[in-house]
Amino acid sequence: MIGLGSSWRAASAIRAVPAGIGEALNLVGVAIWLVLVMLYAAKWIADRNAALAEAENSIQCCFIGLAGVATMLVSLALIPYSRVAAILIFAMGAIFTALFALWRTGVLWRGGRDPTTTTAVLFLPTVAGSFVTAIVAGALGYADWGQLAFGAGFFS
Repeated sequence: MIGLGSSWRAASAIRAVPAGIGEALNLVGVAIWLVLVMLYAAKWIADRNAALAEAENSIQCCFIGLAGVATMLVSLALIPYSRVAAILIFAMGAIFTALFALWRTGVLWRGGRDPTTTTAVLFLPTVAGSFVTAIVAGALGYADWGQLAFGAGFFS
């Protein structure tokens, strides 16, 4: 939703489309993110064993890495309204993404994994996380960090 809102925001800068639609899409995206964060936190509180089982599952675990990606997209939506808030939320998302990718990659490198669990989802923490980090870092004016993140995602 935030990706669509950001695309609409960009389109409104170069075409005669209403800017309010992009902002509304971003607002809905931020609201969805807030609800999902609260529900996921509730899952960890109410049923910690289920959350841990998800984190230890060879396939389901990598979707957890999208929490940091979505958080960084929220910061992209906030840039026009509060640069400070956007930077803080971006930092939280980027740190979570990097730490989760390091943890998940470390688990993979230890071996002992069932080959049938080798799916594209294994690349979400490193590739998607790095590419979104590059996008948002660039939008915030941190081009060098964006290039570094892009390279990390490309080689991942």
